[in-house]
Amino acid sequence: MRIGRFVRTSLSVWKGRNSCIIEVRGSILRCPELTDPLLFEEDGACVEESEIFEYIPSHGDSLDGITVSGGEPFAQKDLYPFLKRLKALKKPIHVRTGGMFPNELDDLAGACMFDFVTVSVPCRGHIPEESERFDRTLEVLRNSDTEYEVAIHVCEGCASKNLIGGIAKRIGPTGRLAIVSAKDASGQCKPLKKKEALALYDCARKYLKKVELRGF
Repeated sequence: MRIGRFVRTSLSVWKGRNSCIIEVRGSILRCPELTDPLLFEEDGACVEESEIFEYIPSHGDSLDGITVSGGEPFAQKDLYPFLKRLKALKKPIHVRTGGMFPNELDDLAGACMFDFVTVSVPCRGHIPEESERFDRTLEVLRNSDTEYEVAIHVCEGCASKNLIGGIAKRIGPTGRLAIVSAKDASGQCKPLKKKEALALYDCARKYLKKVELRGF
């Protein structure tokens, strides 16, 4: 596994849990609101796996979970054996993905390699309503026993009610939608006003019970 960063503790990435974050290198979406640009490329400085497998067992009392993020975890060819080693640590596992690797997701969900999945949608660049792979990802999650959510990052001028409603329709009754205020270091995202975010929330609630706003 090409691991670009290891965050030892965080309360923000997995709601209700204090988890460590393993951020892999390499991202096909390359959106700064989802991934630190320093992790876009597969090449670069990496964290040794031994550091992770030494830290987690020694801090078991304080950690409620493990998040594997990035970058794109499902683009990593060594993800299965890595998750298998993590499962042996007896901690719930959360995976964050851009939703572009449905076949790999299907295989690992079937093997019960994680407990929770977040499909992160950036506010620009990737158009989920036109992506067959995104639709297939949602289909896999609807048909699995894995808890899941779609987190769509929004800023001014980037998200319409049609987009939000279209995604909410396809999530399925067991999933949830998080409408997240997009932030990135480039300054290209102008924050969406709370009133406008509430309008998107109301639109999503027509199709899905589990909807929440984050960061507004």
